[in-house]
Amino acid sequence: MDLQTRIHISAAVAPINYESQLALWGSCFSTHIGEKCKQAQFRTQSNPFGVIFNPIPMAVLFERMASGRLFTSDDFFEFQEQWYSFAFHSQLSQSSEAASIELANQALLEAIEFIKGSSHLFITLGSAWGYVLAEGASSDSFAATKASDSSEVWVANCHKQPAASFVKKMATQSQLHSALQRIQQAVLQLNPHIHLIFTVSPVRHLKDGLQENSRSKAALLTAMYDFMESASPGVQDQMSYFPAFEIQMDQLRDYRFYQADMTHPTEQAVSYIWERFKEAYMSPACLKFMERVSQVQRDLNHRPFQENSAAHTAFKAKVKDQIRGIKQQYPWMFSLDL
Repeated sequence: MDLQTRIHISAAVAPINYESQLALWGSCFSTHIGEKCKQAQFRTQSNPFGVIFNPIPMAVLFERMASGRLFTSDDFFEFQEQWYSFAFHSQLSQSSEAASIELANQALLEAIEFIKGSSHLFITLGSAWGYVLAEGASSDSFAATKASDSSEVWVANCHKQPAASFVKKMATQSQLHSALQRIQQAVLQLNPHIHLIFTVSPVRHLKDGLQENSRSKAALLTAMYDFMESASPGVQDQMSYFPAFEIQMDQLRDYRFYQADMTHPTEQAVSYIWERFKEAYMSPACLKFMERVSQVQRDLNHRPFQENSAAHTAFKAKVKDQIRGIKQQYPWMFSLDL
């Protein structure tokens, strides 16, 4: 008896292996998958500008990267002795304007170089809902956050500014389609050989309301499929969809797979989705080598009863030998500082 509706996932047209370099952008789910990739010792970069839920401000960042246009003082404002930008998450905020600009440009340049060297870009769409600077709140200082085809300023983060400064909106199908197209065009300008993996976040945005969350996810799915299916055959080959949302909602359809907030998937749920991702996207050789990496990770996490015992000294020497063998193939993996 089958007690689950198992989601079918087609085999990847661009499999991932340990020569791959993986960039992950979007909602917090991209961060979760990025952590799994990092633990497995892949070369990864997760959300260099922090979590971004809506694809419109994400598209603006990718277009900035494609143009190489640096951040300036016009992109920042001061609030409670910290400097912020509506272009990205508050994790990049600093106590001085100069430090904020320097950190943002460092993140920008590192993200550009990482995308240029990446084989795959994993993008998680979190919500079709977003916040637009209200008329009167907008100024030339935030012109850099505007979409190229709009006079509206869709912010990546509100930074706890007064609610009156924003208008909450659900992006239209046209806006979502345009944002996805602009992301794809900007990314391919940086790296014409990269493979884009889209997914919709399984995290429920309950603060928007249950019905509003359902509308949002439906809007993202519709726009994403329309965008991918309307692309030319050559471009379609460079994109794929991973059904993280469907796995959580249709296969793991039980509240035990949600945290206490009833919003975020549990670690068990994330781990299961990760297993399905590996099953679909990792090559057989990659999965086999990943087991070797996992064993070393387990050994590194081992905590001895007697730190200075001869047995533990011999154990550490054995682990170091295993790491040296791995580093001969993949020099960026692990560290010998045990």
